[in-house]
Amino acid sequence: MRKILRLLSIALLAVACSPANSADTIKIAFIDSLSGRYADMGFASLKQYQAAIAYTNANGGALGLDFELVPLDDQSSVKQALSNLELAIQQGIRYVTQGNNPEVSVALAKAIDAHNRDNPARSVMYLNYGDGAPQLDNDACSFWHFRFDASLAIKAHAMVAGIPADGSVQSVYLINQDDPWGHDASREILRVLTQQRPEIRIVGDELHPPGKVKDFSGYIRRIVDSGADAIVTADRSADLVKLMSAWSKTGQGKQVFIVSNSVSQVPAAIGQRGIDRVTGVFTWHANIGSNLIDQFAEAYQKEHAENWNGLPAYVAIQMLVASTEVVRSIDPLLVAQALEGLSFLGAAGPVALREDNHQLLQPLFLARLGKVGNGRVANGSSKTAVGSKLGWNTALRKEPDEIVLDTTCEMVRPEGVKRR
Repeated sequence: MRKILRLLSIALLAVACSPANSADTIKIAFIDSLSGRYADMGFASLKQYQAAIAYTNANGGALGLDFELVPLDDQSSVKQALSNLELAIQQGIRYVTQGNNPEVSVALAKAIDAHNRDNPARSVMYLNYGDGAPQLDNDACSFWHFRFDASLAIKAHAMVAGIPADGSVQSVYLINQDDPWGHDASREILRVLTQQRPEIRIVGDELHPPGKVKDFSGYIRRIVDSGADAIVTADRSADLVKLMSAWSKTGQGKQVFIVSNSVSQVPAAIGQRGIDRVTGVFTWHANIGSNLIDQFAEAYQKEHAENWNGLPAYVAIQMLVASTEVVRSIDPLLVAQALEGLSFLGAAGPVALREDNHQLLQPLFLARLGKVGNGRVANGSSKTAVGSKLGWNTALRKEPDEIVLDTTCEMVRPEGVKRR
């Protein structure tokens, strides 16, 4: 009842201060890497975001308005990202999204905070569709920042829970990119392993230059020589593909645990040797069974010859729709108040945005690579020759209440906005 009354009060405030918005579309600035070493991830995210928006617009948009994604290339640079943010604000864009570079994520969150303090009538909301920068859930949290993916810390907890307890993995070797993403990943994985599985020995913790290693065979040989039973990595993009390709040739069948859902090209890179040996952590995959977006995901795969894995962007848009309908406004301040604590039926089950740090809680899936047609894997990872024969099979499902982490967030709220 308190939640209903709170949402009603927000709705009445919306009627008083923001009548029907005169915008033709709800513009969202997509500030991410469309050139540079992370361009492949940026374009993949852009394509999936655009698909989610097209689907939403075809089903009525929000308050009769279509969403419009405005791509702005940050060139993998914090300086360029902040310049893009300024450009978006000058164009009257009130929503910003980014998700592939934690260094950029933190910089955008701070800059948006500062802008909104100085310009409360032109506030901007940050929709984070990525899992990096765990500090945004904690000491660097912001009222204007909402994360729609499971954070890197949450995924690390889920992944470690999926490491077999049968003694087959007694030692692991960590390998990650030598950049803010890789540093965050290494720190979180080490912390969770130490807390949850202290019996597992960490025999290596290596960082490699991002986007510069052409052949990972030397890294794989060092891992083999270390005697590690398994590899744990949060590598992404071309680095992950090259790492997995080298593993398939010289990895001697060691298990691989990938703390990321950016694995669309992994099956083709490793082939049959990866069956039952490679595990990833997903917010959604094509073989979870009947769910709310399986038809949408199937249509996406037919059009693009690859699996849909852009659930955070999809959920961000759907929750924006729900919030704007509650407050009958697209004003970011009112939408933010409606989003806080909002429960929502997501693709794979109930999801909820935490009010204390704005982290989305949702089901997570530990999925293992398997052969299509074995009774558990109905859908391949892509339409490529190898990808059509391999797909992901759920090994463990973690519910939202199982992945809640403590937070050190002490959120500073706009004047007059109180936590319920």
